[in-house]
Amino acid sequence: MNSRRVVLATITVTLFCLIAAPAEPQTPPYGPPGPLNPDPDPRAHVDCTAFPDNLISNCSFENGFTGWTVNETGFKLFSTAIRPTTFGLWFNRVTPTEGGSAAVTPWDGTPGFTRIMQDVDLTSGDCELQFTYRAGWDLRLFGATQPRVFDIRVEQPVGNNIFSQTAVTALPNTVQFDTGLQEPFVVIPVGSGPGRLIFDWTTPELFTGPSDFQIDNVLLECGFCPEDPVPNSQGYWHRQCLGVPAAEGGIDPGRNGRGPDSPAEPDFVSELMDCGDDRLQELGFFSEQTCTGMNAVPADSSCEKALKQLTATILNVCSERLGDACEVDAAVEGCSSTDLGSLIEEMRNLIASGNPTSCQTAQACANAINQGTGVVGFGGSSSVPIFERPVLKNDRGRVRSKTSRQR
Repeated sequence: MNSRRVVLATITVTLFCLIAAPAEPQTPPYGPPGPLNPDPDPRAHVDCTAFPDNLISNCSFENGFTGWTVNETGFKLFSTAIRPTTFGLWFNRVTPTEGGSAAVTPWDGTPGFTRIMQDVDLTSGDCELQFTYRAGWDLRLFGATQPRVFDIRVEQPVGNNIFSQTAVTALPNTVQFDTGLQEPFVVIPVGSGPGRLIFDWTTPELFTGPSDFQIDNVLLECGFCPEDPVPNSQGYWHRQCLGVPAAEGGIDPGRNGRGPDSPAEPDFVSELMDCGDDRLQELGFFSEQTCTGMNAVPADSSCEKALKQLTATILNVCSERLGDACEVDAAVEGCSSTDLGSLIEEMRNLIASGNPTSCQTAQACANAINQGTGVVGFGGSSSVPIFERPVLKNDRGRVRSKTSRQR
């Protein structure tokens, strides 16, 4: 029997078994998703076309695969394609969450992979990815021994994988006719420059069960800057640390010192200190925490004073008074970066050098940011008091204002 007859026979058996002996669906977890966060604001699905900062073009596949690249290996019963609303698949109908079309892949066939990719220009900091998917499979009837995996990957530059996360795993001997519409949310740390977002489906075995997978409504935002950036000075943030007991990570005001009874900043202990700790660790200040960074010891050290100003800048980012994507200009003070995320890295390098002159430059640049004079678009006041802005936390301990993501 030649290979063509083998394929046709397999298809015939597959169709017969689906009609004559359907398996019972498995109750989730059905090969649990990777450590993705659910949509942090679970209302209606995001409309990816409504976000001017969305880096993805043709985000809802209404123009076919324009802007996207599809790379597929192995034989598939039907090719990866754009399908309209109500188009029938093995287990479900196409259900776009924006517009009238979605991208659909069979996630079945001979061993191989399917990749849907788009090249994007990334901004240093945290990129936030959201999309919707719906999937179904039966890996019980035909002896599957290996899982099928759907991964999210980012390359930067193209060809250099910097991020990979498994979103869905279809395990052998499982049946899941319908995952339902899902909307994962994932934070991806990146640098500045060209990159590539990849949706990657792997099929490891030859026709071991039918499946289908649809994806739509892709939103990728990198960096964040509030419409009205209003940073607070390092003096303000120092007072918040004075309001936290030293035993809880705060600053002891000293025998004759003065400090508030508690921080005036909402969620300073429960949210912002954790965020500051994480960012300092990411920058390589492994022995520092938020309030040790805000406490220059010795007080006359230029590098300690620079770290204090830098930590205040980090707290302005954590509280969303500023964001990594904010445009900055601290050229007069001696720094060359034009976005805050890059400037934070530049100031980190100046401080890490240990050179007093370099530390003085870092201190001056951070002070310009914290005073607002180095922030492009700084208006000096906010139409909405910062303490009234509701915030929510993402998976890396950063806070994110709901006002920055209107649905």
